[in-house]
Amino acid sequence: MTFELEMENALMGDILAGTEATTAATAWLKAHPETIEPWLEGVTTLEGAPGAAAVKAALGL
Repeated sequence: MTFELEMENALMGDILAGTEATTAATAWLKAHPETIEPWLEGVTTLEGAPGAAAVKAALGL
């Protein structure tokens, strides 16, 4: 998992403007779903399903 400066700036800008961190992160992930697969490569749910698919489903993607 890597974090890019642009992403960090966007998230921290939202948080400093009063957005809850969870809300800011959720909105950012919904706007940038292409980041989910690389971040969760090799991660599975407790049931053994791919983690990225579970996160996308939870986000409604």
